[in-house]
Formats: sequence, C-alpha cells, structure tokens
Amino acid sequence: MVTSDCTPSPTLASPCSFSWSITPRPSPPQCAREFDVIVSQYHNQKLHSVCSLLIDYLDCIGGAIVLIQDHHLCVIAHKGLHPRVLHDPTFLSICSQALCTQNAFTVPDTANSSAPTSSVDPSRFQFLGASPLFNIRETVGPALGCIVALDTRARSAASSSKMRITLDILADHVMDLLAQEKTVLHN
Repeated sequence: MVTSDCTPSPTLASPCSFSWSITPRPSPPQCAREFDVIVSQYHNQKLHSVCSLLIDYLDCIGGAIVLIQDHHLCVIAHKGLHPRVLHDPTFLSICSQALCTQNAFTVPDTANSSAPTSSVDPSRFQFLGASPLFNIRETVGPALGCIVALDTRARSAASSSKMRITLDILADHVMDLLAQEKTVLHN
C-alpha cells in the first residue's frame, strides 16, 4: 500500500477531511490544543509492522502509534497517513479522547449509518478508532499514548464496536514491543 493522503491535492489544506459526523467533538478540547505533534524519524520495523496489522485487521486506510511526552504527541510509527493528517486538529482530538477516557473507542459515520459498509468517499475519513496504551508493568496509571485507525469507508455501529476488541489487542502488543525497546519507553 502506498502512503495515502486520500486524494491527490495540490492545496495546502489537510489532504483528507475528517467528516464532521465522526469528529468526537466539534473542535479539539482545550487539553488537545496544548499538544504539539512530532512525527518521529525513529524507525522500528516491529512497530511499523503493527501499523500494517492495524490496517490489515481493521481493513483501514491508515494507522498510527502515538506516545505522549510532556506537551508533545510523538507519532513513533504510522502507515497510510500523510503527515498533514497527523497534524490535523481532529487527529489531536482523537488522541486526546483516547488519553482522557482511557478506553478503546470507535466512531462510525453516524450520518451514513444506513449506507452500505462499502460506501467510500475518498476525500473524507468516515471511520476512526483509537485505543490508549498503558504501561504493562503498572496496574494503574495514565495512558502513555494511543493507537489510531482511520478509514475513508463508513462502518456500521455493529461492525465498529467489534473493532474495539482488535484495537485493545493491538494496543497490548504495542506495549509489549515498547517494553522490550529501552530507547523508546524509559523505566
């Protein structure tokens, strides 16, 4: 799969609009505005493989693994998403919601819930899912980051709710890999 920015666009605007019907909030919450996004140049083949699994298992166009550090959201791996998408305010909102709620969530395109699941609008993300990342060595504590999946194809509510389980499993797998990688996850 070639890295996609949804549709070729010579404009400086975000290459893929987030459908307003799936935006968790009409604008990013105040806490999301406090974050800066850093797209890391760090390359770990295992983490990039998890992004591939995310795309394959959820049949999505793109995914990302994000860690929080101070006031930065560090995208340490991503596949299928143009860097401009990673800096979009709605992407910040998705990450913020995953970090704040500390639960996996999916948001289908509720405006098109009666549409067939194969409907595609290549200019808009119509499905999103995210799951927080927790330190596997601690029983309680704040989320260390999240994984995010985005797609241009709408999903039914039933289909998207099943995807939460997969997101949780992949989040656990990411944390196992990060625990092995001392340069990314510090003690």
